[in-house]
Amino acid sequence: MLTLRSIVKLVVLPPFLNLFLGLAGLLILARYPRTGRSLIAISLLSIYVMSTGLFAGGVSYLGDQYDPLVRSDAARCEAIVVLGGGVKEYAPEYGGQTSGVSSLIRVRYGARLAKELDLPILVTGGVGYSSDEASPSIGDLMAVSLRDEFQMPPKWVESKSRNTYENGTLSKQILAAEGINNIVLVTQSFHMRRSVEVFSSLGFNVVPAPTDFRGYLYSPLSIRSYIPKIDNFQMSASVISEVLGRIWYGFQRGEIGQWGEIGRCV
Repeated sequence: MLTLRSIVKLVVLPPFLNLFLGLAGLLILARYPRTGRSLIAISLLSIYVMSTGLFAGGVSYLGDQYDPLVRSDAARCEAIVVLGGGVKEYAPEYGGQTSGVSSLIRVRYGARLAKELDLPILVTGGVGYSSDEASPSIGDLMAVSLRDEFQMPPKWVESKSRNTYENGTLSKQILAAEGINNIVLVTQSFHMRRSVEVFSSLGFNVVPAPTDFRGYLYSPLSIRSYIPKIDNFQMSASVISEVLGRIWYGFQRGEIGQWGEIGRCV
């Protein structure tokens, strides 16, 4: 079911915003030709720029705020928390639904760390704002992947959260009951900054364990840097979404720039 939040998110993020500007330009072109042409030009130019490796690589590099995990920093951590990253709705080869690409990327790294650090895993992710409430949760599907494909079943499954903040609050309820406060946090690199801010603000002592670094896209300039590709556009949109998400969370809490500090489990 669509909510006001999901509608606003759809409207203010690419590609809807880019296309909306172009459509608005076409609609007013006859009456306001200069403004109409400007909106169309902005629409096309923004789509092109966001689709280039130069732009996507640059914003991805800025999004890689944390270095890869140093194992010694996690010496006294008590659990690994893996954040959900979506669902693949149509997967007939898996009998219906399965973990989405982002979820699998995070689960894979979480399973590896669990083996190396000998720590239990908590996976967190609900059905989202617009999914069918009867559908399996992201957390449940991640648990299946961990158990069946990585032979690392999670100790805890949080399956009600709808966003990063709820990932944190509901995970806190589960882990607080176990007396656990020191965690290794696993998510994709571009999503890590907001995730650390949320979990730290809830009192967790967080060791970031980012994966799926995209800053490699930021390579020396060449002709390929200016050739548009759909993967580049998707990455640009993801980073923009993260920036807006941080601003939104900051306004909600009235604490932009006032989140908790990152800790170390040492």
